[in-house]
Amino acid sequence: MEQLGRQTLRSPNRISGTSRVDVFEYQVHGVGVAAICLRPDPAPRDPREIGLPPRSPVDYVLTLLVGVPQAELGLAP
Repeated sequence: MEQLGRQTLRSPNRISGTSRVDVFEYQVHGVGVAAICLRPDPAPRDPREIGLPPRSPVDYVLTLLVGVPQAELGLAP
């Protein structure tokens, strides 16, 4: 996985207490699983500050399947 760029979108008051959203552009090669950790910076003291329920984690992992067409992902019977 290769990071190609980063952009900051100004978005005052989109979520109370935030002023921007960062956008990252990646290029992924091959076939398999890629994972990206999503983490607010600065981390809120309370998840409700960024629109999440109380006691929720503020870090998330985005998992992508690379090079696998959706048609090959069958649903369990």
